[in-house]
Amino acid sequence: MSFENSLDRRNTPLQTTLKSLGYGKLLWFGNSAMDCNDRSTLDCPSVKSSGLSLFEKLYLDDSLMTYLSTSIYPRILYKVLNWLDVKQQKNDAIGKAISYINSTPFSSESTPSFFLIHQLIPHVPHVSEDCKRLAVSRQDDKKGYISSVSCLGKRLDRLIELISQKDNDSIIVVTADHGTSFLQPYMKYANFKDILPKKVIERHSIFSSIKVPNSCRQYLYPNIGTVNSIRIAVSCAIGASPKLIKDKNYFILFEKDNTIHNLGKKEQPD
Repeated sequence: MSFENSLDRRNTPLQTTLKSLGYGKLLWFGNSAMDCNDRSTLDCPSVKSSGLSLFEKLYLDDSLMTYLSTSIYPRILYKVLNWLDVKQQKNDAIGKAISYINSTPFSSESTPSFFLIHQLIPHVPHVSEDCKRLAVSRQDDKKGYISSVSCLGKRLDRLIELISQKDNDSIIVVTADHGTSFLQPYMKYANFKDILPKKVIERHSIFSSIKVPNSCRQYLYPNIGTVNSIRIAVSCAIGASPKLIKDKNYFILFEKDNTIHNLGKKEQPD
């Protein structure tokens, strides 16, 4: 499901599925690129907790700064408004989720809640290891990417620790949609013969982690793919045995009219 195109729908497939499984809330914590609005039927604390000034919105708008990353405008804003770094951490997806968890009472009698947290880091704009915006951010800046990953690790540690304090049997999946493109720039329109094999491996190499109660750990295995991670998480949540499939990876290129040009499929190695 293309979730960013579903935020305005009255009933998303994910929402319907979770409610049928007994979940009371589907909580969405997004960023400026993908956030729900007042028309959405999702539970969106991030929308309700807005109220920032124009300059603050500009500084905290990660998606806007991504498009402007090669211009001088972000550098000026970062120099003038770098005092907003602390507020930036509180207003990104993880910060909003932490704030919600801290302010919400949870009990064993509560209906389960599903948190979907779309964090933009380590995309540009890059940050330092202590999570402060870097004045210059480029897609090919490996040093900035590494420092952003270090910051993200610290933020995730805090989030996971907080969730576990509230519910030690919580199920947590941390994953990404794609890897880096340092070996070769991402080419959407190309032929497979032009793509380096190492590039395919790099683009498919992501950090993925899953936390489940002890009763479900028997289903985990090394190098588990994203699909089976989600299958285990959902099955564990409803007390069922997961139906696992063969791990596979896909690499797609398009014609310039956005029709699929080539489709490569590779079974994930053991």
